[in-house]
Amino acid sequence: MQKDEKVTAMFKIQEDSYKKYLVMATIGGTVKKTEIEAFKNIRQNGLLAIKLKDGDYLNWVKESGDKDEVILVTKNGKCIRFPENNIRSMGRISMGVRGIKLKNDDQVVEMEVSENPEESKLVVVTENGLGKSTELVNYRNQRRGGSGIKTANVTAKTGPIMKAEIIHKDQEGDIIIISRQGQTIRLNLKDIPDRGRSTQGVYLMRMKNNDKIASISIINKEDEGEETPPEVNEKQQDLFALSKK
Repeated sequence: MQKDEKVTAMFKIQEDSYKKYLVMATIGGTVKKTEIEAFKNIRQNGLLAIKLKDGDYLNWVKESGDKDEVILVTKNGKCIRFPENNIRSMGRISMGVRGIKLKNDDQVVEMEVSENPEESKLVVVTENGLGKSTELVNYRNQRRGGSGIKTANVTAKTGPIMKAEIIHKDQEGDIIIISRQGQTIRLNLKDIPDRGRSTQGVYLMRMKNNDKIASISIINKEDEGEETPPEVNEKQQDLFALSKK
């Protein structure tokens, strides 16, 4: 990474949101919590939101309410779950603290914030198209900064974890999976099998010619086909970008 390269994460804030903080996470396992109020007045050229080490970059920003839980998932199959209040609130120009201790070439591939872990599942999808869901309560609460516990048995067959998402146990909707070569599949969330933390999962998409999973997206049943009117976007939502200068 060049020193002058910009690194950006996008997020939306609802004006009527009861959330108080923004929780940020980098691929290198650093986390940071800053009050949303610190970003109310953003200049045209932006504001510094986090200081980053060389080679690290910001990739996730989520709203939080101080009593939520933070979940970090890594490409080599580790996951850590810890209370959000393990992260003290910091100013914009601070660097943050360690969220998870990474080994070898591992890196964070997803950060989630959960309000109701007892009613949630963690869905993981690997680069070679395998996936599963596991109840979040199967991941014991730890303190911030540990090495985490296994969330999947990552092998040459599965490839590294590409993506993870938190869903509600009774959530209705679909998961759309897209490969690098443009292959797409849409599955009902109920068709994602429940498996233990240490398992590989099952094939959600079978690909050819060394193709790999590029992205996944969760579509809630109640959201499908709905569009937010432009006037609502303008009045109720602010869209910000956090950049490393």
